[in-house]
Amino acid sequence: MGDSETRRLEIQGLDTRLALTENKLLIFLSGMMVWVVAAAVGHAGWTEHLNAVVVIGLGAVVIGLLISRSLLPPFIAHLFSMVIGAGWAFWRVSRLLPAEMTWDMRWQNMVERIAIWLTRAVEGGVSYDNLMFILQMGLIVWLMGYLTIWFLFRSGQSWSAILPGGAILLIVFHYAPEDLTGWVFAFIVLALLLIIHFNLMEHERRWRADHVFFRSDVGFSFLRDGLIFSLLIVILAWNAPRLDRRQAVKIFGRLNREWRVLQNEWNRMFASLNYKPNLQGGVNAFGQSLTLSGPRYLTAEPIMLVKAPGGRYWRAAVYDEYTGFGWRSNDQTAVNVRGDKPVSATPLFRARIPLTQTFTLFKGGATVLYAMGNPVKFDRGGQAKVNIVTPAQTGGSPYNYWAGKSPPWWEEITYFESDVPLLAEEPYRVVSMVSVATEEQLRSDADVYPDWIASRYLQLPDGIPQRVFDLAAEITTDADNPYDKATAIERYLRTHIAYNELIDPPPPGRDKVDYILFDLKEAYCDYYATSMIVMLRSLGIPARLAAGYARGRLETLDNQERAFLVQNKDAHSWVEVFFPTYGWIEFEPTAAQPIVTRYAESGSGSGGLSALNRNPQEEEFDPLERAKDIEAGGDAPAETGITFPVRLPFWGEVQIPRGAARGAAIGGALLLAAAGGWSLYSRRRESIADARNLPPVGSVYEALLKLSAWMGLPRRPAQTPFEHARRLGETLPEAKPAVDLITAEYVHQSFSRAYTTPRAIRAQMLEAWNDARPILYRAIFERRNPLKKIRLPFRW
Repeated sequence: MGDSETRRLEIQGLDTRLALTENKLLIFLSGMMVWVVAAAVGHAGWTEHLNAVVVIGLGAVVIGLLISRSLLPPFIAHLFSMVIGAGWAFWRVSRLLPAEMTWDMRWQNMVERIAIWLTRAVEGGVSYDNLMFILQMGLIVWLMGYLTIWFLFRSGQSWSAILPGGAILLIVFHYAPEDLTGWVFAFIVLALLLIIHFNLMEHERRWRADHVFFRSDVGFSFLRDGLIFSLLIVILAWNAPRLDRRQAVKIFGRLNREWRVLQNEWNRMFASLNYKPNLQGGVNAFGQSLTLSGPRYLTAEPIMLVKAPGGRYWRAAVYDEYTGFGWRSNDQTAVNVRGDKPVSATPLFRARIPLTQTFTLFKGGATVLYAMGNPVKFDRGGQAKVNIVTPAQTGGSPYNYWAGKSPPWWEEITYFESDVPLLAEEPYRVVSMVSVATEEQLRSDADVYPDWIASRYLQLPDGIPQRVFDLAAEITTDADNPYDKATAIERYLRTHIAYNELIDPPPPGRDKVDYILFDLKEAYCDYYATSMIVMLRSLGIPARLAAGYARGRLETLDNQERAFLVQNKDAHSWVEVFFPTYGWIEFEPTAAQPIVTRYAESGSGSGGLSALNRNPQEEEFDPLERAKDIEAGGDAPAETGITFPVRLPFWGEVQIPRGAARGAAIGGALLLAAAGGWSLYSRRRESIADARNLPPVGSVYEALLKLSAWMGLPRRPAQTPFEHARRLGETLPEAKPAVDLITAEYVHQSFSRAYTTPRAIRAQMLEAWNDARPILYRAIFERRNPLKKIRLPFRW
């Protein structure tokens, strides 16, 4: 392409590629942006040697500059870049292997690692290979760097160029264990400078095409002022009020849920990374998958306060499928549940009573709600994960679980996410159907299970050694019913497996349960519960894993109420065993936790209270009477309103209810609209006889030029005022008389000697401006309307 042709395309705005030799500053800014993102990833603190991605990012800048200036079609160019990027990242990460390894050995080792990682990703396994994490982060940084350069120097899109790096940096900033505030600050400043400089270049091209003179040092002035402006914007944005978390989840609620699913999968595939401490436990610590990993480090940080008449566990999630590497829930049916309305699709089991719990989490932002087993009512709306049971699956049990209820039927709410996140120390209430079945009732229950239970909760993966099953049979030799068998396995694990939270993950290729039972003989709750479930399922007894928090420490509040203080170290998992008549019953195989005690007496009266494991210090109460109160609405959760804080002078912060805030917003909008309409009406009808209120001629003409430029007809430097007025009148015939009058008066005022516009002429000119202005506004709207065929349904 010749220089003249390139110049012609530049003038017409068709050539979006930027010349590298003339844009050294743009190359520097874009390269610094890529380096900042890569360096932030390298300093995130997830694992050692992560700074290898910095070299990969700088390589992406060099290759991106070369490819963006090539004549390759976009598809071929992108494919070429990905091949080079994969090879460059592969080579750079392979250098992290031991130095004594030859290149052939490194190549073979890397290929084997990738194959193992992909196999575990597909089969639901867990990976502890941090080298694969570094490789994938290197590929992500390469793609980010390449797209940044491509969008700038090939597509000519400055905003698109900063989006890849900004998105990656935002995610890294949120999840990294190290503080990356400085890197985010630097990226924002560089991005703003790049946009300012890029737009200045575009204007310079237009000025040259229109033969407009501008100073050669205008670039330095813009860059200096742009730096000051960027710093001010960043400082103001950093100190601006944050978006209320409730409103954020309302806007991004579904995306947030899908992102958490992706986050759980990410944690499964990179289980040994150094994650951010507050992401390993806390308000949203539990998802729909659970990884059997290495040591865990729990603190005494307070999580929540629970007011309940008893209880052993505050459950967050339930898992039905054991993959050999961890657990996951197959309850993928999402059901919207209305707040304060009991669900009627869950099964009815005998010897259960409704109990209310009040949870107060100390940190804001919680969406996953905790409850005792079998929750049936929440005081706020949300999305429940359930498994749908068909009528064909309900055979095989003498008990009618859904008596008088029409399908669809749910197995149980196993995971509940609130539509709106909780504020810090904002309480919520749950009603759960809690079992008070006694040992005698459970021991005498049938062992025939319905299809909807047997098909899900007897599953075991391939590869479990036979000696695990043999041990289960040996432990339960003297037991003749499922309850005694579960109790025997529970007792064995508590006696023969030592409690240790700092165990290393089982060696690759070893079955985890087999390794814990026969080799290590140490475990914490996840491994205790998994071992018990595997042995129970091998005996044909349905069991599943539940996760959440143990009861915590009993505290006396200032108002003399009793509540359980739950800390991060109370994070726990346990076993639930299914009994056809009484439903899911909790068992505790972990040696560090108190045993679940049950009364031996028959009946479901006060003797059954031991199922709640009440503390002797608690006040006496009658759960059956409490159940009647709940059903009658006497203990129904209070309406939890959402308020918005408003800071007023002298009064301080005032909480305004959501309804009042919404009404005030609507009323304010209506008042503003009315005031704007009245202002326009008054301005159009205002008297033009008073010369003191008449604007100068030059200001009216400047306003005319501004609106004509907005509608796409700016006055060119070579045009006279009359030439511009003629062109504007041809485009808008309705406004031609007014435009001609304003232009003529402006020329007369500007180029006549000692001429002063009479008051009457100024009044006529202002009246002409009031006539032309609505026509110009209409033309601006029609030009900038994204749907060009839409016209205004009225005329001015």
